[in-house]
Amino acid sequence: MKKLLILVCLITLLPLAAFADDWMNISESNTDVYKVDTSSIRKHDAIVTYWVKHIMVKNSIIEATETFQSVDCSKMDSYQIHVTSYFIGNKINKVDDQDGSINTIKPGSNQEKIVNFVCSYND
Repeated sequence: MKKLLILVCLITLLPLAAFADDWMNISESNTDVYKVDTSSIRKHDAIVTYWVKHIMVKNSIIEATETFQSVDCSKMDSYQIHVTSYFIGNKINKVDDQDGSINTIKPGSNQEKIVNFVCSYND
């Protein structure tokens, strides 16, 4: 019976490991923090998909967005696929599926830092 209980506990906890987040700071300032979930990075040739979190402080209110993005590392173009915006405290304010429009990455931007990170990331 004890072995069965241990087995049931292990089977129950296994799916939790599949959804583990591993957020890594990429860029940080007094008002903004950009993080990438390294466990979400998936590479398919030059195309990389990943989750990025942008935490910002506006008028003493902390807001955040989590965006599922795709980037073509050979062209340095990114595509926002899904955006979830919320206030800290997990009150969802907006959920938006994007149209997949192309965003050209500007040199020196936080987006360039993120793209350079995910394109060169090796797990």
